[in-house]
Amino acid sequence: MDIVGKTEENYNEKEVVKNLNEVKKNYSKKPNFKKEVLVFNHETAVRVWQNETKSSSVLSISLEQKWRRTPEGLGFFNNACILNLKFNKTFSHCWTDSLRTLLRFDSESDYDVIFVPKTKQLSELIHSVKPKFKKIIFVSNSECFFAKKITFELEGVFRRNIDDVRKIKNLVDSINQPCQANLFLYCTRNKGGNVLNGRLMEEDNEAKIIELSKRYCDDQNLIFKIFDGNNPRGEKMSIRQQMDLFKRAKVIVGPHGGAFANIISIQKGQNAVVCEFTSGSNTCLQDIAHFGKNYNQILGFLPETYLKYYLIPFESGSNTERTFIDIKNYQQFLQDIKIGSMNLKTKKTIF
Repeated sequence: MDIVGKTEENYNEKEVVKNLNEVKKNYSKKPNFKKEVLVFNHETAVRVWQNETKSSSVLSISLEQKWRRTPEGLGFFNNACILNLKFNKTFSHCWTDSLRTLLRFDSESDYDVIFVPKTKQLSELIHSVKPKFKKIIFVSNSECFFAKKITFELEGVFRRNIDDVRKIKNLVDSINQPCQANLFLYCTRNKGGNVLNGRLMEEDNEAKIIELSKRYCDDQNLIFKIFDGNNPRGEKMSIRQQMDLFKRAKVIVGPHGGAFANIISIQKGQNAVVCEFTSGSNTCLQDIAHFGKNYNQILGFLPETYLKYYLIPFESGSNTERTFIDIKNYQQFLQDIKIGSMNLKTKKTIF
């Protein structure tokens, strides 16, 4: 990753490097899950049913004592799992967390069957990328079955292992058709109605970023588009439509947000560039400072293996409601990629 913004007040390069290296080290570990195991000494039917919270849909169980033998059509399993996924109603978390967890559990676990709560976002994602699950059963309301052993699993700390994320990337690449990459996408949080957590850009600051981006596109023969999650008719874009848009992108810029989950769709070998505005040395997002929250990191540091990743810090004075960057840093970024646009290579180092 390259960080643009070394002129930021009180910038401590060694501290930033140490922080990012520590984050990267932790993300090489396997995710940790909280487990609760229930063992039944007799064949008791179990009903799995769905509970709704604001950000997640979770599964709970109750015992159906009236069924002591298997009714016709009711499944029997020796080793069942109830897998509850955090934030499975959120677009970005379905991409970065739910899907990778499902792929790993389906291919690597010893369970006979894995029951997973069904949500609208997760269902659309599964329909879009078409993974071939062997053990996963999605539960929309309730499901009854017999089991000797049931294990509840819930991911504790989000730790996106690069191997898990690579499974998603391989799946996306297998369904994406090659195409010309000629788009410059600016991902805005200021319009579209799809933003949940504030962090809007200061209007004058964003207007200047857009102006400079358009000039760059005119000079580099790229097509400039503002991405707000909606199509030209103002309707929310489907996941498949977003995938098709981002795979055509040569440059993607904007403030940290769920739109950057779409960089998983960027084609390998097209020398794409991503520039994300995020927390720096003097600003933080959700209590994570020093450039510690960005989608290169969230996607297990896989993106830096197939594109070039830049970070620009929000300036001191930014907060959870309004953010802004130093325009000089953005001008430097555009100058850097303009100079290297003919032979842009992926760079794995931090600086």
